[in-house]
Amino acid sequence: MMAAAAAGCTRATDATKMTELQRVRSGTVDVVLLSPSDALHRGKDAFVVEFKSASDGNLVDVGNVRATANMPMPGMAMFGKIDIQPTGVPGRYAAASEFEMVGTWRMAIEWDGPAGKLVRELRASGVEGQLQLSWDGLDAEGAGLANGVYVFKLQARAVGVSGSANASQKSNRQGRFVIVNP
Repeated sequence: MMAAAAAGCTRATDATKMTELQRVRSGTVDVVLLSPSDALHRGKDAFVVEFKSASDGNLVDVGNVRATANMPMPGMAMFGKIDIQPTGVPGRYAAASEFEMVGTWRMAIEWDGPAGKLVRELRASGVEGQLQLSWDGLDAEGAGLANGVYVFKLQARAVGVSGSANASQKSNRQGRFVIVNP
């Protein structure tokens, strides 16, 4: 997933003492930039990135997060450094930036899903076009999933009489879903 934000150009993580600079909706998640001041500043700065459910505003774990920043200029582009780390609160990340010039910076934030952890693997076999797979929403240990954005991967292959499959008989799909517990 990716969200883009523009921000004008202190490592703090207490969101209650921060100002919301920008909120961008990406699917079912709001990406929120928070700062201890009214803007991001030139030089070294710190801010917080939160991922919240668009439906209820609760923080959601999105796993690994990366960010890049650039400032387009005629004939060239400036690139800023951004380091994002988890804070220990799922869905809240501390960010440190270093922007060398004052101006309008464009920021791109990408995330994977809850830490790339394999939650559960389901297997089934059946007749082509008639295979149905059900999931009870639990992980491999039988526990419910925490709030977060998850990735699913579907791999299907047709197996011949010899037990092997060639490349034309394989299909891979990937998607995302959100768990929001009451």
